[in-house]
Amino acid sequence: AYINTSEYKNALNFLENSQQLFREYGLDDKNINIAKVINKIAWIFYLIANYESAIEYSEKALKLGDNTTYANSYNNIAAVYSMQANYPKAIEYYLKAEKVHSKNNNINGIATIYNNVATIYGYQKDYNTALKYLYKAADLQIDINFSVPLVNVYNNIGAMYYNQKIYDSTIVYYEKSLNLAEEMNYSKGIATALM
Repeated sequence: AYINTSEYKNALNFLENSQQLFREYGLDDKNINIAKVINKIAWIFYLIANYESAIEYSEKALKLGDNTTYANSYNNIAAVYSMQANYPKAIEYYLKAEKVHSKNNNINGIATIYNNVATIYGYQKDYNTALKYLYKAADLQIDINFSVPLVNVYNNIGAMYYNQKIYDSTIVYYEKSLNLAEEMNYSKGIATALM
């Protein structure tokens, strides 16, 4: 809850206390719960732009976790590299996360990674590759009927067309995003589609 309300100091304290409690109760360092807590700590460090600590904690989680936590660790590392404009490394780590999601048959996780990879290609103005990943993400989200991320994917497709000055396609995808957001009464999606 603290992470979602931007109370990062409280979130860090809570998570560090949780980590300490796991250790006090004799839980092994290979415990999956410790890896999850460490991944959350890494993500908070990312959110407050302490990228060195974000990578450090993500790497710790990789050593402690298992297949269920690796994808989050790789995603955290990729996000740091993306913020540092080290796009090849960001894509490398996003694709590592995608492999883990594939092994775990986590379709939403795969779609999210494709959306993230598309964003990286968009930053590099490689809109065709970005669109390829966005269409793959959209297809997966449609297959599992997961509408909230699909709103964002449609919006991102619209943005890629906008950046290429292909305005008819821009309008089509912004309208798809807006209509889906309105169907769900998803106010954040509505606001994004109208920007």
